[in-house]
Amino acid sequence: MSLLRALRKGPCLPHTARTAALLLAAIGVVPALVAQTPQPQELVVVRPDGRSQLSVTRAKSGAMLSLADLANVFHLTIREDTIAGGVTASYKDKTIVLVPNQRLASVQGRVVSLSAAATRAGNTWLVPLDFVSRALAPIYDVPIELRPASGLVIVGNVRVPRVTVRHEAGTNVSQLVLEVTPSAEPTIALDGRRLIVRFDAFMIDAKVPAIDDDGYVQGVRVAEPASLVVELGRRFKTYRASRTSGTDTLEVTLDLAPSAPGTPAPSPPGTPTPSPFPGEAPPLLTEPQGVRTIVLDPGHGGNETGAKGPGGTLEKDVTLVIAQQLKTLIENKLGLRVLLTRSGDQAISLDQRAAFANNNKADLFLSLHTNASVRPGVSGAEVLYLSLDEYGPEAQNAALQAADAVPALGGGTRTLAMVPWDLAQAPHIDASARLAAFVDAALRQRVTMSGRALQRAPLRVLIGANMPAVLVEMGFLTNADEERRLRSKEFQTRLVQALYQAIERFRARVSVGVAGATGPTPAPSGAPRPAVRARGEAAAGRLR
Repeated sequence: MSLLRALRKGPCLPHTARTAALLLAAIGVVPALVAQTPQPQELVVVRPDGRSQLSVTRAKSGAMLSLADLANVFHLTIREDTIAGGVTASYKDKTIVLVPNQRLASVQGRVVSLSAAATRAGNTWLVPLDFVSRALAPIYDVPIELRPASGLVIVGNVRVPRVTVRHEAGTNVSQLVLEVTPSAEPTIALDGRRLIVRFDAFMIDAKVPAIDDDGYVQGVRVAEPASLVVELGRRFKTYRASRTSGTDTLEVTLDLAPSAPGTPAPSPPGTPTPSPFPGEAPPLLTEPQGVRTIVLDPGHGGNETGAKGPGGTLEKDVTLVIAQQLKTLIENKLGLRVLLTRSGDQAISLDQRAAFANNNKADLFLSLHTNASVRPGVSGAEVLYLSLDEYGPEAQNAALQAADAVPALGGGTRTLAMVPWDLAQAPHIDASARLAAFVDAALRQRVTMSGRALQRAPLRVLIGANMPAVLVEMGFLTNADEERRLRSKEFQTRLVQALYQAIERFRARVSVGVAGATGPTPAPSGAPRPAVRARGEAAAGRLR
């Protein structure tokens, strides 16, 4: 007997279910007094492992969600009672009862009001938005927060602070006030004519007003994953940041100003520029420039086909497809400059690939490959960064090489460290190890890894890269099952999402100065310690 039918029979149910039925019958005719909220076009469900969307349907009673969509996203079991005309939604051992034409739900025997009644539309049931917060959240095993005004559903312990932006224009100083709730630490970087404020959060729920250009601020926009970008005006020269902390709120004030009155120009080298804020500390929360340009290297090409699968799949084709998809995702979500060492089927030498990255002043270099083995059963992805063991003490000391001061155009000097080509990667080994750890951790969440997933090896393609650089073996083409996966769009999407996540997280750490830190590089939690491959090990001899 279904729960809905039992609710109507009453005596066959336990006391709590009979109570729920009586309450539904008794107060079902009373309209629910629920405050009106904005109706988004869709809801974005934010979890620690990513995001998904819920379509919002417009109905006479307001914004509604498909119960079938909710079931897919939240792993609910839906059972319909065709005789009683109602429906139940269960999560594990907990149940929600919905009766048609009543703005009520029985949630584990407790009656709650909804803004609209559940209704049937074709082959699915529709429920109001507040079903998520009032009915689903109480039975779920992690917190669920509905933010209808922002179109967000936050599931689990995900940091998504609300950020409210206020702008106060002035003659000599323009002020932006950022109210952050709950508090999330920001870092601030001046990047050309933009001021970028990045928050230590998964994403931000920002409310940004329209801003009239006052000469200092042209506009403010949200940038993925958790940043605000301030477009600066022609009068802007410098800024000061200050902060005020409350119980669970942080207020950051940005004062944007022209150059100080009477400032001589230009000053001799080494002379500090006078501040428009005399007697006060310099701007705080500043950061290094961080990651702005990424070079993706699709392995092989032309006559260099690379590994070949039993079904005829070529490594050069798989790597190019993945690189193109990753380039598009990074550009769309992070707004970074992304270049490919090859955009078609052409052969490029290993040294030319690193030189391309160096000449374009790349901040990251990812070389993408698929693996091969004489044993067809070997499978799994691997992440490698350069081992200096093959290059002796000279390579170990390259990172400590003293820099030389050389004349710069326009006067002054510029500091340059002259490092031989074969040792260009040496100063970046620690950062490369950190990048490799991020890639390894992200891949583990989405694909199968080999038994030697995180490794160091003497890789020719990485030797001359003058930036953090790693090589990713995305799977073994010589394994028939893995070949089929590498050709599938679903598996390619998983690989691209993992690589994107690793880059995003590494970039966030660079912005607060972590990735460039010296000292040993810890492996991510649960990952094995990197293995060191001896020269000549593996079929390809690691001539990557």
